[in-house]
Amino acid sequence: MRRTTTAVCSAAPLMLTACGSQAAVRPVATPASAVTLCRYAAEKDADGSPLLHFRSGEKLGRAASAALVSALEASGPEKPCTVEHTTVVGLFTEQNGWALIETDGCHRVHGADARSWRQASPGLLARLG
Repeated sequence: MRRTTTAVCSAAPLMLTACGSQAAVRPVATPASAVTLCRYAAEKDADGSPLLHFRSGEKLGRAASAALVSALEASGPEKPCTVEHTTVVGLFTEQNGWALIETDGCHRVHGADARSWRQASPGLLARLG
C-alpha cells in the first residue's frame, strides 16, 4: 500500500494493494499529536485494484485529534460485507501512524498491518461526517 510519508495530504493517487511489507509503518495510536485528515474518492483502476484520488484535507487540533483517535480505537472486528466504497478518509499522524476509513460501503478501517481490518464505530463515522 502506498501512503504519504509525512502528515500531509498527497494529491497523487494512492494505490492500495493486498500485500507488501508494512513493518516500518505504525497504526494511529493515542496519545496523538495533531492528525491530518485527508478525504479521497475511491475507484478501481484497469486491473481492478483500488485507487484513491485526493479531494481535500485538513490538520486537526490536539483535542479534535484525540477525540478522533479515541473513536478510531473503539472500532470493533470487521463484519462480513461486499458493498463497494466510493469515499475514504485517511488519518495521518506526525509519527507516521496512519489509518484508512471507508466512509460509505462496508465502513471498514484499515491500518498499517495488512491483517488489521476493523469495522468503523458509529462514533468514528459521525466524527468524520
